[in-house]
Amino acid sequence: MYNAYYKGYARLSNTQFIGYGQLADGYNSDQRSGIYMYHLGDYNPNRPSFIDACSFDGGFNAAIGIRSTNGILMTNNVIYNTYRSGIVVTGMNNIIQNNLVTTVYWVGTGQDPSVAQFSSNYDGAIMARDATSMRLRNNLVAGVERLAYRIPGESCGGQDIYIPPNIINEYSNNEAHSVMSGVNLWPSDKGFTYDRIVGSITREDCEDRINPNSINIRLSQIAIPGVSANSSSGNAGGRSGIVFPTISRNNYMPIRSWTGIGTYPCLNGLMFITNTTLAFFNDTCGRHDVAIQVSQSNDDGQFPIATSSMFVYNISQENLIFNGQPNLGVVNPSRCGDMDCDGLKKNLIIDTDGSLFGQPASVFSQAESLWGSQQHGIGDPRIPRIALTNLTGHTININLTHPYRGISRSNSCSLQSSWGMYICNSSIDYRMLIIESMDSDTEKRRLSPVAIMSNSGYIDLINGPQDQSICNGYSCRKRISTFMAIVQSGQTYQIFLSSTPPRHIRFRLLNADSTIKCVLALRYDSLQQIDVYANTMYIPPTNRDLRAPGLMLLDQPNNVTLLSPSGSNYFDRRIRRQTSSVLLPIKLQIELRDEPRTSSIASTGIRAEILSNIASTIINRYQAGELQVAWRNLNVTNGSFPSNLSAQEPFDNSSVELSIINQLLLISPPRDCRQQSPCTFQPVLVAYDVAGNVIQKLGSNERPWQVKATVVGRPNLNLPGGIANYSDGQTQYILFTLPDIGTQQVQFTLIQPDGVNSSFLATTNLTVQAASVSVTQAVLAGQQVNNVYVVNVNETFSIAAMPVDNVTRLRLGQIQWGSWRWSANVTLFSLPKFNRHGSLVKNNSSRTNIDLVAGTVTVTNLAINATGMYVLQIRLVSSNNEHIIALPTNGILVKENSDNFITEIDAISSNFTFAGDFDALNASGELEIIRAMIYNYLISVDMPLISDIILMKGSVGAIVQVDSENTNISKAVTSMLSDPNAIPGLNLIMLHINGRLYSLSSSSSNNLASNDDNSNNIALIVGLVVGLVVGLLLLIGLVWGYNARERILTRHRLGVETTERFRINKPIDVRVPPQAIEDFADFLTSDGVKIEYTVHMTDIGAIIERQRILQNLPQSSPNTNDFAYDKYTLLKTFMHGLIKSLQRIRTWSHRLLWGNHTKIEI
Repeated sequence: MYNAYYKGYARLSNTQFIGYGQLADGYNSDQRSGIYMYHLGDYNPNRPSFIDACSFDGGFNAAIGIRSTNGILMTNNVIYNTYRSGIVVTGMNNIIQNNLVTTVYWVGTGQDPSVAQFSSNYDGAIMARDATSMRLRNNLVAGVERLAYRIPGESCGGQDIYIPPNIINEYSNNEAHSVMSGVNLWPSDKGFTYDRIVGSITREDCEDRINPNSINIRLSQIAIPGVSANSSSGNAGGRSGIVFPTISRNNYMPIRSWTGIGTYPCLNGLMFITNTTLAFFNDTCGRHDVAIQVSQSNDDGQFPIATSSMFVYNISQENLIFNGQPNLGVVNPSRCGDMDCDGLKKNLIIDTDGSLFGQPASVFSQAESLWGSQQHGIGDPRIPRIALTNLTGHTININLTHPYRGISRSNSCSLQSSWGMYICNSSIDYRMLIIESMDSDTEKRRLSPVAIMSNSGYIDLINGPQDQSICNGYSCRKRISTFMAIVQSGQTYQIFLSSTPPRHIRFRLLNADSTIKCVLALRYDSLQQIDVYANTMYIPPTNRDLRAPGLMLLDQPNNVTLLSPSGSNYFDRRIRRQTSSVLLPIKLQIELRDEPRTSSIASTGIRAEILSNIASTIINRYQAGELQVAWRNLNVTNGSFPSNLSAQEPFDNSSVELSIINQLLLISPPRDCRQQSPCTFQPVLVAYDVAGNVIQKLGSNERPWQVKATVVGRPNLNLPGGIANYSDGQTQYILFTLPDIGTQQVQFTLIQPDGVNSSFLATTNLTVQAASVSVTQAVLAGQQVNNVYVVNVNETFSIAAMPVDNVTRLRLGQIQWGSWRWSANVTLFSLPKFNRHGSLVKNNSSRTNIDLVAGTVTVTNLAINATGMYVLQIRLVSSNNEHIIALPTNGILVKENSDNFITEIDAISSNFTFAGDFDALNASGELEIIRAMIYNYLISVDMPLISDIILMKGSVGAIVQVDSENTNISKAVTSMLSDPNAIPGLNLIMLHINGRLYSLSSSSSNNLASNDDNSNNIALIVGLVVGLVVGLLLLIGLVWGYNARERILTRHRLGVETTERFRINKPIDVRVPPQAIEDFADFLTSDGVKIEYTVHMTDIGAIIERQRILQNLPQSSPNTNDFAYDKYTLLKTFMHGLIKSLQRIRTWSHRLLWGNHTKIEI
């Protein structure tokens, strides 16, 4: 029997299709469409296929699916009442024209809620996300639960963009209304980098409102594109036509919020809107609708919008634009720090032809609207201090030179208060300026607030983006030093930073041609050489002396103007801030300058090394006292010599006064030393000048002085870690090690500095001898040095370990000494639970390699033959059996080669929280064992994982990516919530999966409740609660809590009724305050309940004491045949325990009714 493949054609017209398709939620589920055309290739005019004037009603998937097929005509069709999509196309040049698509339900609406809640399907009613090109004309989409159009971008062409001649992309006259979102291009979609979309907004019916009770809305709280509200005011807002773009690497929508950020903004961006009609945005139906809206959720930075050929119809002026106020909620150390970020303060719209505002204009944010607000951290006190002082260090009145605040503007600008923005008519020369620190510490060293001060008298402050990082469950307190400023062409701006300027800084005017020019003046406190590069090419200062063979600057006036070529620069080395007016009688200043590189990307030559050597020699000879002697001996100095020397080295912001060494003392001798192991207490030596002052620095930054340790009587023995640099007022020993057991004498001597005579060490008391140092036997441990995190099944890898000192955990001087050698063995570590079924495979080429230089022992060519996470056990044994090291490796995730795993931590959107002590597990070395157990446990409950797992603080948090298109998530969540103690030593508290939150106190086994529920969940009580008023026995609270919860779950249940198995979750008590006792009693006797009960209390003090003792006991291990107050208990087990308790204390109660059918007689 052979499988045959035939390629045909279909011509369908005037045909009705009813009840077509099959409900599915996979990536390619359009294969289950009503009509599916696959792999037909290019359009064949001799055998054309088309679908024309057909109707589709009551479907369960897309009406039409076209994949890997080109040029199909889909025209004049009506698609009504189906799920997921109406039309799905890929391929090239397919034509979708004159179609009506209406009443399209989200696929989750047709699924069981336990499955739907994990669905991230956001297909469009007309879905062309994966198409290369298409013609989309004159279509109408109305009444869709999710997206109307999801399309590839349309390339605008241009000099730098090549469009193949066979690509035809055309969008025109398409309409959408009554949908969650109209036209959609998502970061993961093809063509997202293209720059043109077209949309249309029509008049709205006041009765056209979102139904908050529909499953589509209840299960899409994160995904709803609610962009209109002013997030600071809490106003619910209205509807928006176009929202400022969020241009960043990826915000991982829709698993995360549409309008969320999650990563730093990109460095360049522009949204260009052309040939677009905006209509019917007004105050209506109790809403304030806005045509163009600044994103209220993007606090970091929003790139400009440029418009042309716009048509505005029936829109009030107040409803045209809206900016909003900065979000106060992000002004905290974990986000923006102590000041607003700039996302709602530096926004720009440029109407290039006047079709939007009536005449060409620039519109930008009222950045100074909250100036003076301490809560928002904005005001004159935040202006960098260097901008508020003159050259003598005295405070100046900044209001005399710069009386205005906010973005620089001219008299043509006027404030539109309803927008929260200024409009500058007949002015389209505003642009965004990017100020970017290129230093490696751009996230660690704060430069903000940055002051932008214009020559027209304005001061604007910039803070930069917020912290987007996560460290151990908390923010890392890292913020990139990239700043967005709005500037006007023709202005001169002074820029002041709040800390030392970066070594490498970059400025860029976005979306600007040669007609847009500004003069920027960046203030430095240093006279160091500043090299300027324009488009990577070096531009010399205008005051460079071109006659000099090297880089020499002339003291001439600044002649940089707006007419100067791009990149022109002037370095004013005469201006330097001083804090003292005291001058020395004679001051000699020597500047050593390197010739700049011709290009910013060129390598550095040898000249910088030569200059560094010269500077080092000058410093060394002065600190040794030799420079003064040589100076005095010159005939031209008349016996005078320098009394002090200050040096400002490259990248230092200020000069340092140097001292002359007189004495070197051992302050702290080495102690607690073990053979070949770094001493626990390292030696500390300090240098002093003749006045007894500690010398902070000896030598240059690149070549500091060094001290060498030797064993007395063994001058040729090189001690591991025996040489240390001198800096910060002492030697910097870290790994000082003695190789032999016994008592030894150690001495410390300065190594001869560069340029200093050898007689210097002989004539100066710079050799120090320590008392006897005792060395004991080594006590060793191990440390893995090459963490292997993810491998494929049967993929070979190597494991390396380093023997280290067990006390300091630092590397050894030598890992082998004497005649003994290491041997190594690697096996699978047996986890306490959830071991996978794979085996460790060692092939014939597996070897043990010992690297004496690196200090490592490596076992090569290992493999694991099944999926899961494994911990390996490394065992190192010395041949004399004196040293045995056993250590577990990190958890190694083994996956199938075909698995497409997410590797970026920013893309991970699910996490699980367990009650446990992260720090204790980390300190004991058990963290990787716990990590492996958690991962294998998740696999065992069929959680569809598509990434590695990362543990972080916050109890014990596990972040991992869950496949949002997999339908097993509901089953896995149910299993996890039904057994929260599955992992030894951890208790499951909460699950957060693809934007949905689940906690133990809000779930039952088969019907999950999430944070979308508006009702409170009521836990059952086991035992007495300390602190309640004497007079009420809370055993009856069990009945009340159970029935109330049943009614709540029934009221919120979605889909088919299911039988629930209720589980008691920690905490297991419910507190009934005294004021609720009467209401509680009324409930027990109300109609429909009629619970009979009797309360008798005897010796309540003893009972409360017993409860206190039980609560302080360690948690019991799960056992369904036993009952205890301090563990989770199934309902039937609880009832069994309750009966036993009541039998022991019969005086408590004579009868207890449970529900309407179960009676317990005692």
